[in-house]
Amino acid sequence: MPNWKCPKCGSKATYVGTELQQKVSGSGGGPSVGIIGNELGDFGITPMMGISSKINVRSETVEVSVRKCKKCDTLIGAKDKHYALIDSIKAERREFDRAAKKELASIKAAATKNKTKQQNASSTDETEKFQVKNICKCGMAVAQLVSENKVMIFGGSSEEKEAARQWVEENHPEYEIT
Repeated sequence: MPNWKCPKCGSKATYVGTELQQKVSGSGGGPSVGIIGNELGDFGITPMMGISSKINVRSETVEVSVRKCKKCDTLIGAKDKHYALIDSIKAERREFDRAAKKELASIKAAATKNKTKQQNASSTDETEKFQVKNICKCGMAVAQLVSENKVMIFGGSSEEKEAARQWVEENHPEYEIT
């Protein structure tokens, strides 16, 4: 939880009060900018500027909520807001937990999608067309079942292709390697 510290007396006791401030707006021959606030609050003062002889300036008093010091009644701005070390650690931990949960959800979604793909690939019906399947991978070499009983070996070095060929011969002697 953040706390506020008075820049004048150093007190941490504050309250939210109201204050009357001037709101100035206008128009004229050049750029014109209105002002709200005072130099101690959250707003800055910008003067009116104009080049024309006709400059219209309006001013109205508005009531705004401001934070003040209980001891000396000094206005407290956003720059006087301080966080305890434990609050910073808790905020960092919450952010880390949020990111971890998001990553876990994306991993679970990807795993579910992959599982569905594998189930669809393995549950081929006799009435469906034949689908190509990877049956072995040795390094960069891949043995693919390309028809009912024909296997082709793609990629990899000659040693990796040979290892894939041997695996297919040992585990699936019914397949013909082309």
